[in-house]
Amino acid sequence: MSWEVTAGRNLLVHQRDTENFPNLPLTLMATGVLSRRTHELFVADPHHRHHWLAGSRNATDWGASWADTPEGIGRMLTELDSAAAGPKRLLLLAGLSTTIAKLDLPDRERLTDLVTTARDRNLTVVATSSDHGARWFPDGLIAAFDDVLVRDNGHSTVHRNPLGHGG
Repeated sequence: MSWEVTAGRNLLVHQRDTENFPNLPLTLMATGVLSRRTHELFVADPHHRHHWLAGSRNATDWGASWADTPEGIGRMLTELDSAAAGPKRLLLLAGLSTTIAKLDLPDRERLTDLVTTARDRNLTVVATSSDHGARWFPDGLIAAFDDVLVRDNGHSTVHRNPLGHGG
């Protein structure tokens, strides 16, 4: 099975943080979305791995948003939460474990609600995490991802999330 950002399915990428390029999937998706102008891009980036998006002319011309602080990410989530469903496609990229760890409870719940209702919002969420099913994640968050990509020992496998709502 392959996975496409245009399919409208949420993707969770499980990988070790010790990989040489732990956020390579997010980088590739961000550059692809910006170059093809298929989605308005939102990036929650507490690790500062995607800071180049903040100053990219293509990113700002197309309306890409980047946040790295709990307050900034919270504002971004509020903006996504208030966006009316329409023809505009939205893409949220996030390092899941770090983002969740930085957010307060209301913003954790807002993020979970955004992932859960993504299809209704014309939103696709792509996140990376080294935590496989972390118990401290909000209830329903992991299940809201349709597909899971497992990267291990140089191999990648995409499968439907057995906890997910699928479709």
